[in-house]
Amino acid sequence: MNLRFGGYIKVLLMLTTWLLNSCAATSNQPNTAKSPTNSPSSKEERISEVKNSIFCLSVIAPNSEFPRKRAIGTGFLVSKNLLATAFHVKEDLEKATVNFASLNAKIIAWAKFDNGLYLEIPLTPLESDKESDLALFGFDEEILRRQAQTNEIKPLIIADRLPNIGEDILSVGYYGTLELPFNSMGNVSMIDNNEDIYSDITLMPGNSGSPLISLKTGEVLGLNIKVMTVGDGTIRLGISKRISKLKMLLEKIDKN
Repeated sequence: MNLRFGGYIKVLLMLTTWLLNSCAATSNQPNTAKSPTNSPSSKEERISEVKNSIFCLSVIAPNSEFPRKRAIGTGFLVSKNLLATAFHVKEDLEKATVNFASLNAKIIAWAKFDNGLYLEIPLTPLESDKESDLALFGFDEEILRRQAQTNEIKPLIIADRLPNIGEDILSVGYYGTLELPFNSMGNVSMIDNNEDIYSDITLMPGNSGSPLISLKTGEVLGLNIKVMTVGDGTIRLGISKRISKLKMLLEKIDKN
């Protein structure tokens, strides 16, 4: 009986030693758990990331006090020498240059950055699509290279997909004569049969042509074109065009 009991004790000691060694070996292994690959940035980080690529579109007359850089629309950088905006913004800009032709009015994109840098770029109309309400302006990339003193001014990524219903989104655009962009956040409310995107973001006059951005990925999902009011006007939905159609215009430019 004592021998048998002693055998039990020996087995238990062996098991205990094995378990302790196993735990120690496990605790010494590196943590191989992977962090999420698409973890979203904070709202502040996302706004900071995209806002330097967004410009106010205006008409100015050299050597004249009028007009004073009022936001006719908003545009955003899609390549090193191209800005995207809405077709109706392009039309409004061109009409303004005709109205002030005697003052040698010209279309510009401008922005004032947090570091105090002011950037002004003359624009040239290029490809456009009236039906999709999309347009592209070109500019001399040397102007951007010469004036820009930060690497944070970079083209935004154009999405190939439609947003998901309920997806968190961000809009950044210019308003009136304000020098800094206006941002609004919300989520996608509906996508209709024409693939127009409805969301509960706040759009202001001058925001036409601004990008609708995924808060999670930073991709441009749509281009903001107008506001739909419901009932007495207290309910307002932003309407955006699917941005992947812009790639067709970019392809036309590449072919030329």
